[in-house]
Amino acid sequence: MAPEKQVSPAIRISQEERDVSARATHLEAVIRKFLVTTSERKQMSNKTNFKRMSLAVVAFVAAGLLTSITPAQATITSPTVSATAGSATTTTVDSTTAAVVTVTALMDQAASPDTISVSITNAIGNTKRAYMVLKDTAVGTSTVVDSLLANQNSGGGLAINNAKTLRFLNSATESATSVIATAGASANLGAQLTMALDTTAGSVGYVSARFNVFLESNPVGVDAGTYNYTVVVKTYDNGILNAAKTVTTTATVTVAALAANSKTVDPGQSSAVLGVTTANFGSSISDSVVSAVSTGSGSTIATLRVRLRNASGGNAQESITATISAGTIGNGTVQGRSVVIPASAGDNDLLIKGDGTNGVANITVKSGVWTMTPKSLTFYASTASKIVATRGANVVGASTTVALLGNEFDASGNDFGSGVDVYAFSSDTSIISNYGTACTYNSTYKAALCTLTGVKNGKAKVTLRDASTVALSTVASDAIEYTVNLNAAASVEIALNKATYAPGEKATVKITVKDSAGGILPAATYSNLFATGG
Repeated sequence: MAPEKQVSPAIRISQEERDVSARATHLEAVIRKFLVTTSERKQMSNKTNFKRMSLAVVAFVAAGLLTSITPAQATITSPTVSATAGSATTTTVDSTTAAVVTVTALMDQAASPDTISVSITNAIGNTKRAYMVLKDTAVGTSTVVDSLLANQNSGGGLAINNAKTLRFLNSATESATSVIATAGASANLGAQLTMALDTTAGSVGYVSARFNVFLESNPVGVDAGTYNYTVVVKTYDNGILNAAKTVTTTATVTVAALAANSKTVDPGQSSAVLGVTTANFGSSISDSVVSAVSTGSGSTIATLRVRLRNASGGNAQESITATISAGTIGNGTVQGRSVVIPASAGDNDLLIKGDGTNGVANITVKSGVWTMTPKSLTFYASTASKIVATRGANVVGASTTVALLGNEFDASGNDFGSGVDVYAFSSDTSIISNYGTACTYNSTYKAALCTLTGVKNGKAKVTLRDASTVALSTVASDAIEYTVNLNAAASVEIALNKATYAPGEKATVKITVKDSAGGILPAATYSNLFATGG
């Protein structure tokens, strides 16, 4: 007699026989198999075994399955993380100039709560806010995460899974907060982007994604500089943080100044001009010769206009270091022998003032890699100690301009320069009429230029004094004798400076005009000395 055939509880379930005894028999078999298997692998507490047993039974009965009920022991390889620095400008700060962070890891369980989170925060010393968003997933060896679809309908983090879907979430609340992870705003610090294997997916492999980190540019642009952000990548094995696999890297965005806005000084474009007043500058880049009485009054005696330009000819604004060996220099607020002052857009006018020190004041100005050509001016005492007279001509006519030059000096030998008070006195006013006649400073000759007036033929001596009267003057120059010749021109003498010349060599022709008696006439403008054609 054939043995009676029994029906397996599993078959009953698959045939949708849902009686209570079959389910009980099925549960008993599951429990027995679960306990034997787990006891061979690892010793567990009765409480843990019971919990795992209950979870396994509920999960697999709900799915209509009786096999593979051993819980998955999911693991993730330690993520590899790299960052490529971003390069932006003060006016172009967006995803195209962002730093790029690449995260890759191997997830070896197809159905598990394994996740990798990527969070961003400011590095120490950085205050500029930045954003991190998904760039792409077409990276390297990624076999699980690719061609993702975007579904930006939730919060501040990002989840990537092998079901090829992309969802945004907040790792703490999963509530709608922000569509991007943010570094710098306290409300969003800790928002993170999460890569996860979907628990319903059926494959394992590499997850890999790239993220853009770029600066907030509101209201308009950002300042040039280097901005660093700390990116923290954490691994959660079976939903539990594995601190040993935490990896950090630095995302850097360097913002370069536009060439036209560069604050770096270009020596070839920059200059400094010394003038008595700012009115002396105009479009000229020529220095004025400055001499002034040195007093402690703090009055401005000269101005040094510093033009700082970058390579594009725009305004550079590096700080200015200025030194002076006598007197003071500065911007009026910061004033001294050696000062550092901030540069402003446009021209920077440095004021030079006396402080009671006599002598030549040597001035040096630097800014960045540029150092100006040295400048100087003279501070002299208020009292003249000496006047030096220099002959400009031998013969005087009715009015000879460059006849006599005068320079005034203090006891230390400092030249009064343009500050001279020089007057001409003739020993015989019937021949040369000057007596207490003021001489005028000439920047070309760098001396006081005295015009002498001859009134009749003869000889007379001229002396220079520091006042318009003899009684008021305290110093006088040596006397210089002049000949006055008011006769008409009668002949011309021509002489060359050399007897012979090489081809193309420069020759100097000296023309001397004489009267009928052969006497030399004064230097002047003469008409009709030569016949037409020479």
